[in-house]
Amino acid sequence: VPRAGGERERKLLHENLPPLILDYEKEITLDAFVEGWLLSNILIDIGVEVNVLNLDSCHQMGRPILKQYSNVLYMENKMKAMPIGVLKDAIITIQEAKFTGNFEVLELIEADNFPAL
Repeated sequence: VPRAGGERERKLLHENLPPLILDYEKEITLDAFVEGWLLSNILIDIGVEVNVLNLDSCHQMGRPILKQYSNVLYMENKMKAMPIGVLKDAIITIQEAKFTGNFEVLELIEADNFPAL
């Protein structure tokens, strides 16, 4: 299974994806099989080298988290995203395209007050 992120894999991914409307005011998500599990609303690398998986989806998969973080991210939509860890070398299947990639696992929490950066 090829590693995600290479030019060949990106081309294969884009050829197999359903048409996407890129609206930068909204999150870009899609459904995909990750490690054989059908997951909805995941963010897949579209050129920025980051794949995101929420903590609930990671728990549904029963996968261990390989590396922990201590940083907290404050999102523009006033959610607090606590990085939990990385799911390494997950097999991702979107239609006929199959490749591996790492996912940043985040726990999203409502944040009432957070500092402006």
